[in-house]
Amino acid sequence: MALLPGKLVKTVARPPVILIYLPPHTAPRTEIVLARDAGFTHVIYRQQFDLPESAGLLRVPFLDDAGLGDFIPDELYYWRFTLIYAIRGRGEPEAIAGSIQPVTIAPEMQAQLHQASLQGRVELYQSLKLPYDAGVELDSLRRANPDDAAVQELWSTWVTTQGWADLVTVPTIG
Repeated sequence: MALLPGKLVKTVARPPVILIYLPPHTAPRTEIVLARDAGFTHVIYRQQFDLPESAGLLRVPFLDDAGLGDFIPDELYYWRFTLIYAIRGRGEPEAIAGSIQPVTIAPEMQAQLHQASLQGRVELYQSLKLPYDAGVELDSLRRANPDDAAVQELWSTWVTTQGWADLVTVPTIG
């Protein structure tokens, strides 16, 4: 259900963003949790929100004001995305999880990222070996320019190289 479920995501994004493929579902709500441990006993962020009824690629940002100031570089954090059903016992998977690690980059590269266009940031993230951040930027480009063939081609290439060719034409939601 998520892009990179169970895999470590390295990111310079503050606050981080998780991209989740939401298949057809009947869950009206979801919960996203960020914790310092894989057992989710030290939760630093918890948010519930309504889900769109349609399937597609959902962008789930952790909110700026959620106290993530202590999102410490090079520490591992764990996230969990849970579908909340009105009736328990559905056959669909109820939760997916993964890990995320904030990283830092050289100040001059950070300055270049702040000055670059969305497409320029994609290229910089790829050169910095931060493919997930490149994908998040491509998702932003795709949402901002849904009819741009060049953007769609960049998205298609990225998704395919990540091993998710079946998600190339998935619509964006949320």
